[in-house]
Amino acid sequence: MALPAFIKDGIDLSISGVGGFQCLHYLSFRQKFFESVFYCILSLCGIFWALPKLNLPFNSSLVSRNLQTKSILLCVHCIVFGIEVGFKFATSSFIWILNPCHVLTVIQIWLLLADPSELVTGVFRIHFHMLNGPLLALLFPVVNTRILPFETVVYYLQHLLILLIPSLLIEQQSVYSVEPLLDFSWVIFSISLQVLYHFLVLQPMSVITMVNLNNMLCPAVSDPFAGPYYRVIAMTHQPLLILILGKIFACLVLRLRGSSASKTKFSCR
Repeated sequence: MALPAFIKDGIDLSISGVGGFQCLHYLSFRQKFFESVFYCILSLCGIFWALPKLNLPFNSSLVSRNLQTKSILLCVHCIVFGIEVGFKFATSSFIWILNPCHVLTVIQIWLLLADPSELVTGVFRIHFHMLNGPLLALLFPVVNTRILPFETVVYYLQHLLILLIPSLLIEQQSVYSVEPLLDFSWVIFSISLQVLYHFLVLQPMSVITMVNLNNMLCPAVSDPFAGPYYRVIAMTHQPLLILILGKIFACLVLRLRGSSASKTKFSCR
């Protein structure tokens, strides 16, 4: 069944790293299959290990005091993301919306809109350990497909906002709290969900459309580890990065905002 034109008809698959036949066959089907099975099983083990350990100390009285800040962030985030979605429709490349940073944007918009609850705290903690994506997108930008005026500017604005918003929302005496420093159940749970999303959602969609969603078919043009085992290398350094990045980021933000370790139970010493 043919996909609607706005999904991918405007994507130039001849551009390096974007997709196409050569990108689709960069890795053999056999390698894709065994990598998928191995990492999905590993991720399921991580979920089953972490799930019983997840702690949600929710108190309905712990409501964020930064209501004005939330409103401003929500307005700016929606405008920037709305422009980005508009670009995707205008260029008939809407399938890129499945990439993790766009999913993160939707999650953050929901976090800014949702009423205080255990679910908000849980989603905030899970998404807090997904910030490696926008950081890498800023350090190794892939903008060779952005041809419309201001399209590259919106790319940088969106990824900066994804990093900025949790740093402004985090408040240990509210639903936007993070787990204790030595609690690794949330980060393992988050990593496991991210891996499953890549192998069970992005990879099948990439194979069907021949569009290289988050580099599941072939390495990005800026990937320093390009080669036949680039995914194995990524599945080694990315979990390690995620393990430490969220903790370091939380520690730095809480220190800069003057949060007391005794109150937050998040000691950075």
